[in-house]
Amino acid sequence: MDQGTLDDGETTKKKNNAFIKYVKLIECYEECLPLTKLILGNDHENVGTILKRMGGIYVLMMDWDNALSCSRSVLQIEKSRLGSEDLSVAATGHRIAEMYLIQGENKRAKDFFERALKVRKSKLPQKHIKIANSLYCLGYALDRLEEYSRSLYCLDQSLEIWVFHFGHQHVNVAHTLRHMGNVHEKNGELKMAVSCYLSALRLYRLDKEKNQVIIPRTLHHMGNVNDKLNEPEKALKCYKEQIRLMKSFHVESSKELADSLYNVANVLAKKGECKESIMFYEAALLATKASWGENDIRVGNIQYNAGIIHAGLNDHKAAAIYFEQALDVYEYHYGEVHVDVANTLHVSSLIFLFH
Repeated sequence: MDQGTLDDGETTKKKNNAFIKYVKLIECYEECLPLTKLILGNDHENVGTILKRMGGIYVLMMDWDNALSCSRSVLQIEKSRLGSEDLSVAATGHRIAEMYLIQGENKRAKDFFERALKVRKSKLPQKHIKIANSLYCLGYALDRLEEYSRSLYCLDQSLEIWVFHFGHQHVNVAHTLRHMGNVHEKNGELKMAVSCYLSALRLYRLDKEKNQVIIPRTLHHMGNVNDKLNEPEKALKCYKEQIRLMKSFHVESSKELADSLYNVANVLAKKGECKESIMFYEAALLATKASWGENDIRVGNIQYNAGIIHAGLNDHKAAAIYFEQALDVYEYHYGEVHVDVANTLHVSSLIFLFH
């Protein structure tokens, strides 16, 4: 569904059948687990194997709580059998960290990634693929924790290993450069961000079919940074290319498409190209309502900005309608006492003076 493909019913049917299969597998493992513990002992390797398989099934079911519970039990068994410095322990710890990251428990994820990295560095060659993977994932967790300098260091170290193994044109290199661009952007290092995004984009375009989802996303980030750098023409070029690509994939209600339509409208408004900006605000409004719902705060923001542009064009009737709609959304979210509500009421009153 990321590329806008419609579900013809077969996809849902297959997912339901797979889920039923997973439930039956879990039931079988739950029956044999107590018996295995009774015969072989709680810390036996076979007990760990059963728990590991159960955890893998829970991951497929996206049941992260149970997946984590199984993986933590596996970790305890492996530590008791192999010690804390074994590579199997590091691998299990890394999987636990990934699940914590999915659940948004970034501090826990970071701690587990760091432990796994420490073991791997002590046991493996310094340019081993698994070390690169640990560094990349740790960089991701540090990014979420806003430890940007450390994140960039880890990502840069992983990039060096990817290049060592795969050369400069591998997709792992592209992903890492894109992520580094994202961190540079958050850290306010906008020119570095653009450089990283451009390098990643060149690599993604080497295989456009395989990267048809990630290319528009990278263009979106580049557009954002160019807008922050006050480079409106470059920003527009990125946003419009992203929109063109997404529409070519028949993505008409994607959240990313909605955001890009809104960004194009804002850039055009800054340039004083008001009539064209209105067209994009209207398109953004339709896409945002389809993606986020009628009362999402983004809808109110688009309506407010569209109202401002209509007012600037002396179309007071249209401006009043947009401000009234924006006011409804803001009051729905914030109640009557909020700065956005006050601002909208203020500009609405000015419009009524002229209308």
